[in-house]
Parts: sequence; structure tokens; C-alpha cells
Amino acid sequence: EGTEITPDVAMDFRDRALASTDLRNRLLSPSGHAFGMALNLILPRDQDDAARQVATALKDLRNDWADRYPEFQTNATSGILGTQTLARAAIQDFTYLIPISFLVVVGIFVLALGSLTAVISALCALFCCVVAAYGFAGWTGISLTAGTAISPLSVVALVSAGCVHITISWMLSGETQNRITAIRTSLVDNIGPVLVTNLTTAFGFL
Repeated sequence: EGTEITPDVAMDFRDRALASTDLRNRLLSPSGHAFGMALNLILPRDQDDAARQVATALKDLRNDWADRYPEFQTNATSGILGTQTLARAAIQDFTYLIPISFLVVVGIFVLALGSLTAVISALCALFCCVVAAYGFAGWTGISLTAGTAISPLSVVALVSAGCVHITISWMLSGETQNRITAIRTSLVDNIGPVLVTNLTTAFGFL
């Protein structure tokens, strides 16, 4: 049976806790108005499912304490909660941000290129590059995590910029050169900047 916590017992416990150098200014504020609890968790191999269960249990526990003790403020922080938050943000990006960015890119292609053939060609190149990026990541065993989930947007931005530069350069060169020569001129003029931009961005994700 538990010992009854009388005001004297509670005050004695408070004094002992405040006198402890291991607790004060670490898990306990100097005035005793706030304290924390630290838990070390060892997750099983299926970490994703276990992390979701831990986050759900922690949320339920925090809500239970908030209902039972409304005069207290309960907060929670951890690496698991941070990972879950990033995962939810990544799902929202895939659901909303990426489709919106694709529509914006289509609009930019239409305004910048002014040619239906050029727009369709650029979109085909964009689609192939995104698929190739995901295929290469899967082939090399790179996991799509919450931190790298934004990579499709980077691929879209880089490929879109490259397509616009190369296509406009080809169209301008085509005014004074034949089609094949204009394509060669456009690639020679833009291959360096496009390659450097793509490589530096790729290394930034490593």
C-alpha cells in the first residue's frame, strides 16, 4: 500500500529534491515550480511502428494529465516526437505542396517558353528526371526519410531551371543556325552551369 502524502511529506520531498544537485537546474527548476521526467527508450527493429505507438501513448498520457490536473501545464519533447512531426510534414508536402509546385512549374513553362512543343518536351524531361532520381535512390538503398522527402521539389526546381535555360538558348540560336547546330550550341553554352548546379545540390543532400 502506498504511503499517504500529507502536506508535511510533500514539503519534505520538495526540500530534498531542491537540495539535490543532480536534480536542480536539470530536471527541476530552482524554485520548484517546474520539473521534468526523462525516459530512455530502446526501440525494436520495427522502429517506425514502435515510434508511432510511443508518440500515441505519450499524447494520450499528456491529455490524461491535462484533464486530471488542469491547473498544471504539461509539455512533451523528444527525438521520437520530432521525427513524427517531420514525417507528418513530409506527407503534407507530398499531398499538397508537390502538386501545387508542379502546376506552378507548368505555368512558368508556358510563360517562359511560349511553345506547346517546348512545354511538353520540358515536362517529359522533368518527369523522367524525377523518376530517375527515385529509381537511383531505391537502387542504391537510400531511404526516403522525413529529411529527404523534400528532394522531389529540389529535382523539380533544378530540372525546370535547366530546361528553361537550354530551351530558350536553343530557340535563340535557332534564329541564326539550323536546328542541329542550335541544339549543339545550346548544350555547349549551358552544360557547365547546369552540371555545377545539379552536382552542388546533390552533394548538399549527402
